[in-house]
Amino acid sequence: MDSNNKISPEENVSVSSNRSDKENNYLCSDSDSRNDVILEDHNSFNDTSGSSDDTEDILRANKKDLNSKKKLYCVYTNVDGLISKKAELVSYLSSKIDAPDILAITEVFPKRRSSDIDTTVLQLNGYDMFITDQQGRGVCIYTNKALKATSVNFDTQVNNFNESVWCEIRLENEENILVGCIYRSPNSSKENNDALLDLISTACGRKYPYLLITGDFNYREIDWTSWISGASENHGSSKLVDCLQDNFLYQVSNRNTRYRDGNRPSLLDLIIVNDELLIDEVSEYSPLGKSDHVILEFYLNCYCKIDDYQPSRFKFCNGNYHNLRNDLNEVNWTEMNDKDVYTAWSLFIDAIHEANIPKTKPKDGIKKKRKSAVWMNTEALAKIKKKYHAWKRYTATKQYKDYKKYTKLRNAASKESKKAKRKLRLTQNAFGIIMFTCEDISDVPELTNRYNGVPLSTLTFSREQVLKKLMSLNPSKSPGPGSIHPRVLKEATEVIADPLTNIFNKSIKEGIIPDDWKVAHVSAIFKKGNPTNPGNYRPISLTSVICKVMESLIRDDLMMFLEGNDLISNHQYGFRAGRSCVTQLIMVLDKWTAMIDEEGGVDVAYLDFSKAFDTVPHQRLLKKYKHMELMVIF
Repeated sequence: MDSNNKISPEENVSVSSNRSDKENNYLCSDSDSRNDVILEDHNSFNDTSGSSDDTEDILRANKKDLNSKKKLYCVYTNVDGLISKKAELVSYLSSKIDAPDILAITEVFPKRRSSDIDTTVLQLNGYDMFITDQQGRGVCIYTNKALKATSVNFDTQVNNFNESVWCEIRLENEENILVGCIYRSPNSSKENNDALLDLISTACGRKYPYLLITGDFNYREIDWTSWISGASENHGSSKLVDCLQDNFLYQVSNRNTRYRDGNRPSLLDLIIVNDELLIDEVSEYSPLGKSDHVILEFYLNCYCKIDDYQPSRFKFCNGNYHNLRNDLNEVNWTEMNDKDVYTAWSLFIDAIHEANIPKTKPKDGIKKKRKSAVWMNTEALAKIKKKYHAWKRYTATKQYKDYKKYTKLRNAASKESKKAKRKLRLTQNAFGIIMFTCEDISDVPELTNRYNGVPLSTLTFSREQVLKKLMSLNPSKSPGPGSIHPRVLKEATEVIADPLTNIFNKSIKEGIIPDDWKVAHVSAIFKKGNPTNPGNYRPISLTSVICKVMESLIRDDLMMFLEGNDLISNHQYGFRAGRSCVTQLIMVLDKWTAMIDEEGGVDVAYLDFSKAFDTVPHQRLLKKYKHMELMVIF
């Protein structure tokens, strides 16, 4: 190709160098640029014969349509083993106000591994993953699920380059962009180098309107400001330059991307496009963990409609419950009579649809704050910030002392991050032990039967019992996981009392409860003491409202049986109707005053069971129920 067609240093620099260091800081980045829109020239409406109101309507519609578009925000890096750095990668992504749309990664797998890695552990929430096999170091592309990217495969019989992955994304105006990520090993053979050139030419031959290729090419011989390789004409680096020029491609990364102690910084990671105006705002961020490759962030000036997922909420206070009751009255509830409890519950859930309950509409222009990593604490975040600022100082000064300071802070940040993750795992394990203690049942004492009457062989609930419980529901309470809101249950009480009675009786008869009732949202509520001790937290479970209704019915029948047969001590005042701490105190004070009046002495010993709710011996409790002739209902 004629040298006149080469990209000049001035052209290359103008794409990405106009930014300040402050703009590069991902911890406090300005994300307004990724939502920039290009408005049409309003003067084009001045000559129209329509009214000014019509013109304003057109402008508002045009602006609203453009505001729904966004530039594609891309991130690339070489991680040198993703599994060990995934937590830091998630922390980096969570620091962004808007998550990257495209995330390309090379050297996904560790250099030394004894067996293949389960790639499911590399999945990221909210992303589709395209990954190579595990024959080499591995290449991966993550795309926002809203982009609905599809995989693109090249004929391996025609081109057998070792490590690359490709996907296609649908853009505005029915256009597509081809995105590829490539890793070329520094020990790559001549045949593999030639296959890389053929692969690039094949990708260009697909005639995509937009093309993005990024990756680690490991050609330090190329000076990309002049597009000249310092090696011979037959060297792979020289052939790569010729290949890019022959296919009218542009390489827009012009700063060093790899820094290693004892080696001269080099530009190994490339951003290749088929239009030099496609790339905007290229910036660098410090490497992940101990990787020696920087993170590249940039934007693609091609627009795509991405609907940011903002879950809407039901407005139960504005529900049309009259229509809901009418719909439920038309349901043939007798269909569940000959069904098992699972099928009956499914029929009930399908019938209680919430079509008559309006939903809230997400407001436009609201920035969602992304959550940080669960393990991230103040100390780890402070170390990561210091690491980042040390990196920026080194890249500005290129002084060896600044690099040593960066490596020291990098290691400190890595150590603090591992410490924070280890502390979280210990807390989770300890909390799990507290919540689910393994009970030793090898030495459970035998009990003598305290009741020789008629056992409680079965439970049967009536419509009136269920109706009473539904009417007493608090409509302002939370519905629990995957359950129906109490407001809906209370408004439709008369209609749903019969099917719920049927489901409850089936559950008792079959000894089975639906799977939805077994799910709970557990929150750890701090009580007192050291907040780092998991023993000082109380687990609070949010469960299904309908399941709690049946639990309340079971409790009422059990208490009626126990109290009616004098199986509960008369000295127990907790969890009994008509009794409380106040009535217990009145009774105790009455006895004390009587003893004092009789000139007797009063000695009191107060006892408390430590963490009684957290350490209930369930197996012993069930054995006690068995001796009370209650086990048959379970």
